[in-house]
Amino acid sequence: MATEQYSQTIYDPTANTLALVEAAIKRQDDLRSAEALRISELLEKNEEITGLQIKFQQELALAESKRVDALALAESRRIDALLTTAQNAVNLAALKADAQAQTLASTVANSAEALRTQVAAAAETTATATLRDTLDKRITSLEQNQYQTGGRNAEKTENKQTSQWTFGAGIITINLIVVVLLHFWK
Repeated sequence: MATEQYSQTIYDPTANTLALVEAAIKRQDDLRSAEALRISELLEKNEEITGLQIKFQQELALAESKRVDALALAESRRIDALLTTAQNAVNLAALKADAQAQTLASTVANSAEALRTQVAAAAETTATATLRDTLDKRITSLEQNQYQTGGRNAEKTENKQTSQWTFGAGIITINLIVVVLLHFWK
């Protein structure tokens, strides 16, 4: 220990200062160690949180994918149902159109047959009427000739008249046979 002028014992502060400095350095080392431990624990927690975030993001992505797939499937089924309904409507319309076409074809065929029958009947009636008119004219002409030559020989007239009637009846018979044959021939 050093002495000073007044004979008092003075202690050297160096040992005390060194102890304080050493305590301060130890304190700083402890603080650095604690800080390093804290940072290490924070990094571990941060990695754990990052891992959980990744895991949850993957789970959310999977759930979103399933939701989108379910929506797409539902929309696909809705569109398929609409297409099926439209196809059924087209098929029904085609069946109705086919039935109408068959009905129309049947009606046209029946109308054509009825028209053929009417035309044949009209032709037959016209042929019969024409034949009747022709025969009436001939008979009238024959009767006129008979009346004009009436004063002549009665026997001649009777023979003539009989032959004319016979001839007329033969013509009528032939014409009737022709009409009947024409009718059955069609």
